[in-house]
Amino acid sequence: MARNFLSSESRWLGFLLAAAGTVFCIVAGQGGADALCVTDGCELFKGFELLGVSLWWWGAANFGLLALTLLFGWTPLAYGLACLLLTGDLAFLGIMSVSVSCVNCLIVAALMACIVLVLASGRSRFPGGARFLLLVWLFLFSPSLFAVAQEAAGPWAIHGTADAPLKVFFSPSCPACKETVFEILENRSDQAALFPVAEGAGDYDRIQALYCDLQDGQDMRRAFKACLAEDADHAEHDGLWDRLLLHIRLFRNRVALTRMGASKIPLLIVNGRPSGGLGGGAAAVSPGGSASKRSSNGSGDLDFLKGKETFKGCSENDPNPACE
Repeated sequence: MARNFLSSESRWLGFLLAAAGTVFCIVAGQGGADALCVTDGCELFKGFELLGVSLWWWGAANFGLLALTLLFGWTPLAYGLACLLLTGDLAFLGIMSVSVSCVNCLIVAALMACIVLVLASGRSRFPGGARFLLLVWLFLFSPSLFAVAQEAAGPWAIHGTADAPLKVFFSPSCPACKETVFEILENRSDQAALFPVAEGAGDYDRIQALYCDLQDGQDMRRAFKACLAEDADHAEHDGLWDRLLLHIRLFRNRVALTRMGASKIPLLIVNGRPSGGLGGGAAAVSPGGSASKRSSNGSGDLDFLKGKETFKGCSENDPNPACE
């Protein structure tokens, strides 16, 4: 193999990037990079396999092979392999550009594109084929990157999906919120998305405990009840990064409330998409005040919220007995 095919700087920088890709894929394959995922696509692509092997292990093997070719100075082979792997990654980027984005997958795609860019730059003349591949990569990568930014700026649901017919903003320290959440979990758990908001000083620990229990596979109703227990251990459940990520997610929910002009919780939102009887025009409502308007088909699908017709939610230091 020609050892002067690439400059020494490009070869070793490419090796470091390939080694970083190998390590990242191994960590991601073991679930160690889940905290970086802020999009729904991470869960969707997490279980993808090729010939019965996780895509993360395929990625680790490909990056590892690329690192070895650069380490031993087989630079023409390394350059060809990098271009081949980037070509394969374009198909995956194409799928994400028309579906949902996966942050960890985009990190892998960025590493692979950087390797091709570094190796191509180390040639005496930048190859036209590499230029074409990188332009196509940029065309497919950009929509997914914008989608990640948009999703990351939206509210964070601790239960359910962002497109759920019924959305509830709640705080663990709000008595009215507790009652509303339990009623929704009892009656419409599969059609509701729950968005936590930190109101009291202990809410961060309660929400973190709730999130950790859900990640461990516990039922939402049981996990919610556990985080509310007075004798519950709300000590730090995760490291500094996890708590920082939680603060960012809760801030996103607070921003979403502000954008809607909402100052009281619990806040229920019916988005107008018919699903299992839930329908009607778009609305942001308190638990009871607009119950008759939320069900345009008159099916009484939100009848379990009756009895709250005069309750409009709680604000800080609210004198309403239901908010004490």
